[in-house]
Amino acid sequence: MYPIVDARMLATAVKQLTISAPEIARKRKPGQFVVLRIHEEGERIPLTIADADSESGTITVIFQEVGKTTMQLGKLKAGEAITDLIGPLGLQMRLPHSRPKAQGRYKERQEGQGLVLPEELQPLLED
Repeated sequence: MYPIVDARMLATAVKQLTISAPEIARKRKPGQFVVLRIHEEGERIPLTIADADSESGTITVIFQEVGKTTMQLGKLKAGEAITDLIGPLGLQMRLPHSRPKAQGRYKERQEGQGLVLPEELQPLLED
């Protein structure tokens, strides 16, 4: 069981959960995600790790309530727990140290608070 340390509503139908998961918090890298299951009969859903604190042993996930499972997840409160949590999963995202020169259709866009890289730039990401 993975206890919920904090539960917040960020906007209508958008929730943030801080979950106690010391090993995941210690090992996670940018761009990785977890798969969680609320209860034994529940659906497994992947969620991006939005933040982690290795000192307190917590990870933070942010999600929108759009289906049955995310609505159930959004009803959980601090002190309650999630049955299963697997991670960190996925490859770490790394950006190159120096920006390549513009070639062909190369474009860099910023939307919201993240950086969106076009598909053509995928080979430029470091391993």
